Amino acid sequence: MTAGHNGDTTLVTLTASGRSPVHWSARSGAPWLYLSRSSGTLEPGESFTIKVYVDHLREPVGPWHASVSVAPAGAVVTIDGYGTAGPPAPRPTPSHWTPPAPDPSATSPDPTPSDPPPTAEPTPTPTDPTPSDPPGSTPPSTDGGAPDPSS
Repeated sequence: MTAGHNGDTTLVTLTASGRSPVHWSARSGAPWLYLSRSSGTLEPGESFTIKVYVDHLREPVGPWHASVSVAPAGAVVTIDGYGTAGPPAPRPTPSHWTPPAPDPSATSPDPTPSDPPPTAEPTPTPTDPTPSDPPGSTPPSTDGGAPDPSS
C-alpha cells in the first residue's frame, strides 16, 4: 500500500502482491472525509487507488487530523488539514456606488403598440339560409287533387 496526494485529494493505492484475490475495505471516522470506494476485491497483481476527498463545508475550522484505515493490511493513513470558516462570506457592500452609464442605444423610449393595419377585404358576416324546395318536387295541383281523365 502507498499513499500520496493530488491537490487536496489523498490517494491510497492498494496492490495485491500474493497469489490469491484480496478482499479489502477502507473507512474513516471523520465525517468530513469521503472515499471514492470503500471495499472491493483485487486479483493477484492488480492495483486500485482509493481517492479520499475532503468535504470543505463539513470540515472543522482550523487545523485537523483524520485517518483512513485499510483492512486486511491493518494500515492507517493519517491526513492533516486546515479548515476555513464555513461557507463563503457575502460580498462586501461598496462604500461609494456609481451607477453604470446608460446604454447609448437605449436613449429613446420603446415605441407604443399601434392599431393593426386595415385589411383589404371586408370580414364576411353570417346570413340565415333561405328555404328552398327540395329537388325533384312538383307544386301541388289546383284542381283539388282529382286525377286527370286522360291518364
